[in-house]
Amino acid sequence: MIRIATAIILVVIASVTSMITTLLSAPAFSITCNYVASTSGSNANAGTLARPFRTVQHLADKLKAGRIGCVRGGTYRESVTVKHGGRSNAQRLTIESYKSERAILVGRLYVPKGSSFVTITKMNLNGRNRESLPSPSINSKFAEFTSDDVTNEHTAICFVLGSSYGRAKSTVIKGNRIHDCGVKPSRNEDHGIYVEESDNAQITNNVIFKNVDRGIQLFPDAQNTLIMHNIIDKNGEGILFAGGDTMTSNNTTAKFNLITNATLRYDVESHYPNGPGVNNLVEDNCVFGGAKGAISQTEGFAAAGLGNKEVDPEYVDVANGNYSVPSGNKCAAYVEGGTPVKPF
Repeated sequence: MIRIATAIILVVIASVTSMITTLLSAPAFSITCNYVASTSGSNANAGTLARPFRTVQHLADKLKAGRIGCVRGGTYRESVTVKHGGRSNAQRLTIESYKSERAILVGRLYVPKGSSFVTITKMNLNGRNRESLPSPSINSKFAEFTSDDVTNEHTAICFVLGSSYGRAKSTVIKGNRIHDCGVKPSRNEDHGIYVEESDNAQITNNVIFKNVDRGIQLFPDAQNTLIMHNIIDKNGEGILFAGGDTMTSNNTTAKFNLITNATLRYDVESHYPNGPGVNNLVEDNCVFGGAKGAISQTEGFAAAGLGNKEVDPEYVDVANGNYSVPSGNKCAAYVEGGTPVKPF
């Protein structure tokens, strides 16, 4: 009996050890997918990993607050409207690529007014659509876009924050690559991020490059925007502070960015036809190589004496999308670990 008991104990120990080893060697992906979509699925399915949905729109429609929808790798050619959202930061509605796969959504992505607390993460978002509408379009509160690759193959504006359809509030755009947005040749209206009617947006740790007009445009009513730790390179113009006939964009802080190599105009500029904005600060940035110069110090923002330096960041391999900065470069300290300097 003692031998049998000992044998049972040894078997149990071996099983537990094997389980622990398996867990330790398992991939780091620990997200629970409440629903799954796949290019091989059907919207008549239950939305499980074994029986996934077919479209991202159906996945979004089925999600509730606090739930995560995972999109298997592949290309989904559809425009998607996220018709409802989460309830709080702890109860967000999330759509993301499954594990290390990369889902590609080709079509307009729209987060309308009322769809608050929506997160879109680890997706390739190609906003090319028949109507040439901006994508992603955000008219909601507390939307978050993180670790996405965003483009539209030179057909329209990419991100637009707010419009007459709803004011964007507390939008987070973090850790994305935003590129090749806007029709060629320049129409002076197609941008990587168009902060139009917005409060408290945070634009951080992105690489914003090769967009036809502005990398970031603040016009006409962008309030309390934070722009920090971004690489903004080879856009027609880097950042524009601007206002319209009756409104101005105010209280923006642009700090610790690399704003470089504008192809048409200055790296940083302003346009206020009826009186300048107030409390806009451009401080402690690397600003270099604009077609017309680094900073057009006219009106509407303060930059002089605020620690901006005109230094070439010496990006490692721009032609292949590698925006790494050599460690000895004076601009390197502004590139944080969360900035995707290399393609996903």
